[in-house]
Amino acid sequence: MKNEFKTVAGYKCQRAETTKYGRTWVAWFSTDIPFPFGPYKFNGLPGLITELYDTKDDYHYTLYSFRKRMYTCKSANIATNVRNFSK
Repeated sequence: MKNEFKTVAGYKCQRAETTKYGRTWVAWFSTDIPFPFGPYKFNGLPGLITELYDTKDDYHYTLYSFRKRMYTCKSANIATNVRNFSK
């Protein structure tokens, strides 16, 4: 992790770097969104990865929107008459 900051999609983000899969990757993550996820196979930072790219810029992922759902979708596979059983 580096002591560099910038704004991505309206969130204050911090820079992190790693060498993985034969490339050097730069990730910008935001602790304002406390989910340790990101695009492709990248995760584990203390916030959501909002931007990720390699130093050659062959790959470049950017978060363009993050919002709370306005509704929840009820799945057709959830039964209401389910009982729990012990092992």
